[in-house]
Amino acid sequence: AWGRTVTQERCKVSLGSVRRGTAWATVVIRRLWDTRQGPVTVKIEIDPQIKKKEGAVEVPEWKIPKFGGNPRWIYIYYAVPREAISVEKKDKKEGQMDPLKREFTLSFTYDKPTLSHEYTFFVTRDWDILGDRAYGPLEYNSNVPIGALWEFYRNGLVSLGRGDYELALHEFSLVARDDTSRELDRLARHMVRLVNLKKVIDAQPARVEHTPEVFQEHYRLGLYAAANGFWEEALDQFSKAVEADPENGEATYRLAEAMEYSRMPIKTWAAIFERAGDLFQRDDFNTVDLHIAIQMDKILWQVIDGKERYMCNEFDKRSMEVVHRDWQYVQQLVWGASRGTYKMNYHFKTYHKEDEPWVMQAGWIFGPPDSAVPVRGTYDYTISHAGYGSSHCGGVDCGTAGSGHAQLGPGRGWEVFIHEWNHAFDWTLIAAEIVPGYPVTHSSGSCGKYPQVSMGCGHRSSMYYYITPAQYRRHEPSDPELKGNHIKVWRVGGLIPFDMPEDLKGEELEKWVVANGNMEQKLLDVLKAQWEKASNPPENQPELLIKSEPEPKQAKTWEEYLFNAWSRGHRILDSVGARTEAQLASIPGSLKGKESASPTGFIDLLKIYPKAPRKSVAYAETYVWSPKDQEVRMWLGFNDGMAVWLNGRRVRRGSYYATAKWAGQNRTDMVASFAELKKGWNHILCKVERLGGDWGFSVGLVNFDNTPVEGLRYQGMKPNAPIAKYVPPEVGKRYNWDEVKDDYQNLLPNLNDEDIKKITGLKEFRKEEDVFLFHVDSSAGPRVIAERDDDDKRLNNYLNLSREAVAAVRYRKDGDYRDLIFIRPEYYEEYLRLLPGDAANNVLGVVSIKSPDGSREYHRLSIVVDSRIEGDYPLDEEGLLAVYGE
Repeated sequence: AWGRTVTQERCKVSLGSVRRGTAWATVVIRRLWDTRQGPVTVKIEIDPQIKKKEGAVEVPEWKIPKFGGNPRWIYIYYAVPREAISVEKKDKKEGQMDPLKREFTLSFTYDKPTLSHEYTFFVTRDWDILGDRAYGPLEYNSNVPIGALWEFYRNGLVSLGRGDYELALHEFSLVARDDTSRELDRLARHMVRLVNLKKVIDAQPARVEHTPEVFQEHYRLGLYAAANGFWEEALDQFSKAVEADPENGEATYRLAEAMEYSRMPIKTWAAIFERAGDLFQRDDFNTVDLHIAIQMDKILWQVIDGKERYMCNEFDKRSMEVVHRDWQYVQQLVWGASRGTYKMNYHFKTYHKEDEPWVMQAGWIFGPPDSAVPVRGTYDYTISHAGYGSSHCGGVDCGTAGSGHAQLGPGRGWEVFIHEWNHAFDWTLIAAEIVPGYPVTHSSGSCGKYPQVSMGCGHRSSMYYYITPAQYRRHEPSDPELKGNHIKVWRVGGLIPFDMPEDLKGEELEKWVVANGNMEQKLLDVLKAQWEKASNPPENQPELLIKSEPEPKQAKTWEEYLFNAWSRGHRILDSVGARTEAQLASIPGSLKGKESASPTGFIDLLKIYPKAPRKSVAYAETYVWSPKDQEVRMWLGFNDGMAVWLNGRRVRRGSYYATAKWAGQNRTDMVASFAELKKGWNHILCKVERLGGDWGFSVGLVNFDNTPVEGLRYQGMKPNAPIAKYVPPEVGKRYNWDEVKDDYQNLLPNLNDEDIKKITGLKEFRKEEDVFLFHVDSSAGPRVIAERDDDDKRLNNYLNLSREAVAAVRYRKDGDYRDLIFIRPEYYEEYLRLLPGDAANNVLGVVSIKSPDGSREYHRLSIVVDSRIEGDYPLDEEGLLAVYGE
């Protein structure tokens, strides 16, 4: 309400939630107040319509005094006691707080008619630092005893609400300079930055001019606000930046992000993300086709004791409307997050009982059978909607006719849509190895600026901050096979067997597997129980009416089953032939072997080496002549795994091997990678792994729209002409961010410890394997910690991914000092634009660590900037950024 005179009001409050439920925090009411009014006493009730239990918490009255002087409009605050809105949780851990209600009603009763104005409700964990003393009305105390830091902080909040910036700065500064309470003094410094930002904003002219200078001022202030988590101020400044330059895609995207973080409804900001994608105006965008399959009817699953069990209920008209609406939201978010480089093209199709029955794809994802899509690769993803079951996903080796596949249960909304589709998306990234720094599986849901407002926000953020436009262009789950575009001539050789006994059976094989440290006895026992259960199914099983697609050839013996399980966990691509591959990749033509050709393009290695051990590797090379420098799509097929080098550079390590519906299949066009061909002759080397059964590979080159690449020629023999050699990015060079950002993982050097020491002259520099903790020579005097601290929030040599944006390391060289600043992807723009000096022109490269969860499929990246921090490091990383205009 605005401007009504009332004696009673009710507000329904819906709290934000985290992945595990409602946020555990304090609810703070902020009310806009007209100081011309007299004193008012407000009685507050929570859920007045619900009968109160004995011992229910009564909340304090809100006594609002008569305010004098200026300004007319101020903010006043009231903190709701947590106990009044908590839900008792009996199974909570010791020291854990009860969660809050997801929704409740607040009733305000006034002792006299009162003008009603704006209410804002916040849920904040930071308030807990103030303790129970800060519940109820927030009032100014002019007689604070020395040392009562929380009261000074409270006074700062009250002063800020009243618009008295100088008094607020004074109160917050009293706390900020004290270092006895790390959390409270950190919050006080945070509030000092907010007050300074508000001072700058209030000094701006009311009218926004359409000039580049005005745009830059608002845009930079918006970046500063976003870096600090001041989302109301970010929303205001990005709104003004877009008003000054309505055609700026970056500012428009940031505006939509600020709207999302301000918890506005998705219908208000999804279209703003879409407009941002349009404004980037890229003509090289990638279109992916999604088969949105909707099962409309009740489907009988099985009969047990004569009773019918249904897998699906009917899909009604309202559910259809929600599916269309929420997929539109996902399309808008992804288009904006990709900077206008990744367009989702939906093909909605309804299915009924009279159509071909749905099946369990790869034995676990309910959806249309392969025969529903006659041409394999027609769709990149199949998304199955039905009135049934859970929501989960699979990759292109699991889905309908070569598509990635996700199943969505009934009643799911846009966040689950993007969540499950994103997992199928990252499955493609893992298999193709084209985005090594992407946080896959549930890690992508926690991306974005901290704290994330929703799971959907995390996935959208992962697609903006962790994938570049060039990588979006390279992403392709599936395409129809393009006949005649596979390389048919190769030189094959270099067979290397893996040393293992071939004739062991039964207990002897079990003992060998365990004794060689290849598998724990506990796991072997589990596998044996699984095998025995699968080999001896119980009699009189219920009749299954939902069939599965035909599975690849299954193991026929326990020894084969054990060997297959052992093979999956013990790859040999990395452990066999390392010296051989180094020579073959660096010296074209050094492979000793014979010419081989295939009319289909799939090279059957088992025909070439019919007596090859069931666990072995072999090599193959070929030469490609290109009429110009160009990047093309490289389709790979492999049985079972394959590593690839192009012009001496390893472009695929082979972390993914053929599995699910691809297991044991001699197929082309399984995984899409990319090849940067140079004008003239190019050298391709493949290392192909056998894990038992059939064995072979294929390579096909096409344009990114799946059309033939004109002018390419192939030969298996080394040509009598120069051959291109990959030249890696130069270590030590200062790169301009604007020139490399669209493909920075490919264009910047990946710096190792020795590279950093060479650049800086540091005698000691070593990063941890799975965290951004940099061990350094501290003689230059920076703040350094010796070991990982997951509560760390201070600017130092540790970039805590759960809490921080940057780390910094100081070094001395040539009689002066400089600083390396390591920035995580979510904050590239903020820190590169707002750091003192010319940070955007002094990017050195990237550093990478293994996934913090131990996964070998992906890494985490940060960029390294060479800069100079004047004086001592600020306690907070945000202290590196000056308020623009200060």
